Amino acid sequence: MMNRKTRAREVAALDQFGRRTVYPSVSDAALQTGGQISRISYACRTGTLYRGIAWEYADGKDNQ
Repeated sequence: MMNRKTRAREVAALDQFGRRTVYPSVSDAALQTGGQISRISYACRTGTLYRGIAWEYADGKDNQ
């Protein structure tokens, strides 16, 4: 079986209580939180809140 290169990036969610949760990808975050992939990735890129949660890429880099 071949190892496939993936473009998935870890994302972090910071809720209003200061708890930080890291997800392996935007897709996983959407599945686990019931959110939409496009809205979570938009929030990561722009720094806006989605569902009252601050989203960011876990590596600290934006829009790459």
